[in-house]
Amino acid sequence: LALLHPSVAQCLHQSRGGSLLEATLARASSPPAQPWLWQAPPGRFHTGLALLAGFAEREGHTCPPSEHQEDGFSLGRWVMAQRRLYRAGKLPQARADLLTGLR
Repeated sequence: LALLHPSVAQCLHQSRGGSLLEATLARASSPPAQPWLWQAPPGRFHTGLALLAGFAEREGHTCPPSEHQEDGFSLGRWVMAQRRLYRAGKLPQARADLLTGLR
């Protein structure tokens, strides 16, 4: 509100109840946010990990064909996506450790 003329700030504060304007100004004065990156829901990773562990135990390897499905889950595509993230340096180390532990 300090950037606005006092009468304008007072008018906006009264007309908007203050909360929306104050929140907007607070966001504008805060440091810029990190760029938004899409991430799969955390449960999806753990679902894929559990299914891959079962596949590995049953088949003796962790390389399902790209079209392979387990319980309606596209395990082959999920594995390809994890490998792509790893090669790009975008797979968190904790997840990489969990996946390499399946060997």
